[in-house]
Formats: sequence, structure tokens, C-alpha cells
Amino acid sequence: MYVGIVCLGAGIENRLTLTIIVYEMECQPISLDGLRNDGARNIVVNGAPRQAPAGQTLLGLLHELQLEPSRVAVEMDRRIVKRSEWETLELPPGARIEIVQFVGGG
Repeated sequence: MYVGIVCLGAGIENRLTLTIIVYEMECQPISLDGLRNDGARNIVVNGAPRQAPAGQTLLGLLHELQLEPSRVAVEMDRRIVKRSEWETLELPPGARIEIVQFVGGG
């Protein structure tokens, strides 16, 4: 986890970044604001860091991962996302997404 502190004084911006890594939870650090220089966003999907282009929607991510939308449930930043929101909900920088697939069998 990054904790950023920005101090403004005399027109000069000073930035202090404190890095905390929790190995037991297999946490992965991401950039302070989740944005890369090329406009891509750092996100985490099912615990794995990855990049998403700016403006990518949750539905777009599911298609990119080749997942059938009718067979999954999605949580973003500890909130279940309604299926009706997937097409318009853009992935924010630093989003933590969990995708659960439904499997049939007996």
C-alpha cells in the first residue's frame, strides 16, 4: 500500500511516499494515483496487478478476459456491481476487482 503526503510551501511541491508491503496478504504495490504516464490505469483483478486503458468499462474488461458476462459476478472496491452498470462503469485508477465465475456440475 502506498501512502502519499503532498506538502505545498513557497510554490514548491514536495512529495513523500511511504511504502508498506504486507507479504502475508500477498499485496502488490501500485503507483500512488493508479495512473501511468501513457494514460493507462493500474488495477488489480483477482489479486493480480494489470493495466487497463483509460475509459475501459467493466464490461470491456470482461470481454478482454474472455469471460462470458452472464456467468460471472463482479465486486469492485468491496462493492458488488450490478450487471446493469457494467456497460457504463469505467474502471477508476487503483480499482480492486474480484470476479467470480459460476460453474455447473453435479
